[in-house]
Amino acid sequence: MSNTKLLSTDTSVLTQRLQNAEKSIIFLQREHASTLASLHEEITKLQQEYSDLTFQLTIGGTVINSVDDSKIRKTVEQLENELYQYKDKIKDLNENLEEKEKLLKDYENRLIVNDRKHALELHKQYDKQRELKIELEHRSILIAELTNQLHREKQHQQSVRNRIQLGQILLPNKPTKLKYNDEQQQQQLLPSNRHISKRSSSPSNQSSTDQELTKVLFIGRRPTPPQQLQLISSKNIESHNEQLYTKRQRQLLNSHTENMDLNKITSSRPTNKLSTVLPPIVSKKMPLKAFATITLQREGDA
Repeated sequence: MSNTKLLSTDTSVLTQRLQNAEKSIIFLQREHASTLASLHEEITKLQQEYSDLTFQLTIGGTVINSVDDSKIRKTVEQLENELYQYKDKIKDLNENLEEKEKLLKDYENRLIVNDRKHALELHKQYDKQRELKIELEHRSILIAELTNQLHREKQHQQSVRNRIQLGQILLPNKPTKLKYNDEQQQQQLLPSNRHISKRSSSPSNQSSTDQELTKVLFIGRRPTPPQQLQLISSKNIESHNEQLYTKRQRQLLNSHTENMDLNKITSSRPTNKLSTVLPPIVSKKMPLKAFATITLQREGDA
């Protein structure tokens, strides 16, 4: 910006100087023309006087007084001196005029050069702005892609955790193989949870932990095409999580009622006690583990 301001000031100064030079040149041309006109008038007068004197000499005869001869010579010498002086003045004026014209040409050349430099700088700035705009668009696309992939991975992890918890509730006495597989899945999820907790606790290491998390989560998964990328807000994520949560609650209640029906059919206990047991209402405040402990306690009491 400083270069552009300097160029604008230089161009304004040059234009002012150019206008002043043009005005001075016009003034000199007028003065030159007036002096030339006066000189021509003087020359014509002297020529007329000279012709008159020569005519008088020829008519009056060859005998001329010495006094008249000396006067004529003095006048002729004066006229010649004046003529030489006027010629010198004309020469000086011509030289000044040539110098002014040279200065005018120099100012014009400098103005053209400054205009070209200014145009080149503007073109460079335009190219730089265009490159920065393209880079910003690419980065925004990359950020959208990474946020979508991260959201998918979080949903996948949440679904795995919910399956594990549901399996622990529905099958507390599962075989050793299934327990071993659940332990392996939990151990795989632990590093990602640690990364997330570190990222939430330390804002200074947020960018590094996000990059490590994406590197851990995105290994072995196919990248999504850019046509399917969409910007996701926090409100959409919360609403989606709430929908998934309610869906899981319904599935859990349905599975619990089915298990209760099977227990009613297979058990030999009286039906009056079983009919009194109702499944509790599951809410966000009551976790799934608490629900499992309540149902087991009621069945033990029954």
